[in-house]
Amino acid sequence: MEIRENRYFRLLTGFFAVMLALTAISRAADSVTVARVNTEAARQATLAHRTTAAGKILASDQMYIRGEEGTFIDKVNAAPGQRVEAGDVLFTLDLKSLQDQLLTAETELSELKLGLKRAQMDSGGTAAEREAVETARRDLERARADSELNTELNGGVQLLADKRAVENAEAALRTAEKQLAEAGERNGVDLDLTELKIRQKEREVDDLRRISRSGGQVKAEIAGTVGEVNARAGAAATKETLCTLIPDGAEYIFEAELTDEDAKYMKAGDPVSVLPEGKNVPISGLQIWSIGSSGDKTKVTVRMTADAQVSHGMAASLNHTGISQSYPRTIPLSALRGSERNYYVLTLREANTVLGQELKAEKVEVTLIDKDGKRAAVEEMLDGKVISGSSKPVEAGDRVREVQDGDQ
Repeated sequence: MEIRENRYFRLLTGFFAVMLALTAISRAADSVTVARVNTEAARQATLAHRTTAAGKILASDQMYIRGEEGTFIDKVNAAPGQRVEAGDVLFTLDLKSLQDQLLTAETELSELKLGLKRAQMDSGGTAAEREAVETARRDLERARADSELNTELNGGVQLLADKRAVENAEAALRTAEKQLAEAGERNGVDLDLTELKIRQKEREVDDLRRISRSGGQVKAEIAGTVGEVNARAGAAATKETLCTLIPDGAEYIFEAELTDEDAKYMKAGDPVSVLPEGKNVPISGLQIWSIGSSGDKTKVTVRMTADAQVSHGMAASLNHTGISQSYPRTIPLSALRGSERNYYVLTLREANTVLGQELKAEKVEVTLIDKDGKRAAVEEMLDGKVISGSSKPVEAGDRVREVQDGDQ
């Protein structure tokens, strides 16, 4: 009997030993198959919005050289970036077209001056308008005299016909005087407009004469650097800008146009850096000088430093980092899942099973407020930690194992 009991005891002990071994093996296998997750609790933080914008370097002060309407360009001497002194030839106009245009301008100036004399003679109204006033005044005097005579003959009572005649004469005089005054105002405006046209035409004639005397040469009036050149040999020299001159000591600015969304976190005074094309090191220590709407875009302007090695028209890029307000709840961007219509995170939830307590991933929907390249601000309060990374794909309901400090 005792031998049989010992045998049962050994069998029972062996059974539990096997179960313990199997449990250990199961636990070891489970630790390999269950996803290991990194977690982080939501915390207060600001977000950094980094923006890069392409633009150009421009001279803030430029002299615009325009052509003379009706002339043609014979030769172009200026080139972008060229250094010129006052008196250097920028381009040459065709002499024949220049002389023809000068003759036309002088004729137009003479006609304007004749028109001015006529306008001055009519400044108080035309002769017919002045005569109408005098006629109306004489008619009123005659109507009043007739009324006074008839009233005396009628025992001091004014006749109704005489009263109406006087009133009609007064109305006619007021109308004639008003027309004369209006004519004077119109003539005064015409005088001012004609005088303005004469001054403009005189400047045109003076410019054409000066260029004609120099053999058609258009020269630089100041020393500086040639900016843009739009003049082309053989092309018409219209009133459009043919070239620009950048005076010595001119300031340079950077200009770029961004979408309203990209410029959302920018404001005047923010620190920025600008990297000119072909340079390896950006120019730092700069600030946004101005920012404002430009159609459906936002225009950003940055003043360059005086020692910046830049030139007009040079391509460049701006780098800006805007710091948001402090958000009470931010999470790693890697913890944010879903799309803009249905964002969610996975949190840790403890569950009791036959094998003991386990951790499972639980889905929690969130509302995104803002985000940058690293973190996201959400509206909801979050209990516990969110899953920010895992050793393998994890979905809601999956068992997971949290990576603790020191875990490999």
